[in-house]
Amino acid sequence: MIIFARDVTPRKPGANKVNGESMSLFDDETTGTDGVEKNRLFETLDKEDEGGKNYWKFLVPIVAVVIAGIALVIYFGSRRVGDSVRPDDDLYYAVYDNFLTQQKRTPTDLSFYYCGDYYSVDATMEKKDVAPTKPEDTLTKFKATARKTDGAWQVRVAGVAPKDKFTACEE
Repeated sequence: MIIFARDVTPRKPGANKVNGESMSLFDDETTGTDGVEKNRLFETLDKEDEGGKNYWKFLVPIVAVVIAGIALVIYFGSRRVGDSVRPDDDLYYAVYDNFLTQQKRTPTDLSFYYCGDYYSVDATMEKKDVAPTKPEDTLTKFKATARKTDGAWQVRVAGVAPKDKFTACEE
């Protein structure tokens, strides 16, 4: 049986060096550690701090561009007076019902425009099959204004003569 014994002979300070650098974790500071090696730690920390500053220099303009983009989308996406809009169902049905019951006509095309506190409607109607009894019976274009008062839509309708043109937000 072979027993390997550990070499316990004392070594000289600095004997665990390769190319002049210490290979041991437990070398004392007097053996092979000079001022340059001690300063490397602080140089690394300085570079780390510079990286953090550069990170903010990179991040702040991107955040500013994103915020500006969101603001532009909100500004241009909001309703403005005269914009064509898709109406709520209750507004659409109130105008449609008014044309059916009051005007006795079926609308074929309804275009709604936002006008602040009311909506303007450009309506195209089917021609009446009966003989005209009043001048409005020959018209196929109408304009309407719809205002919400006391929770219900109040609709006023007027005919648009063939020579006239519909203008949104004009009462």
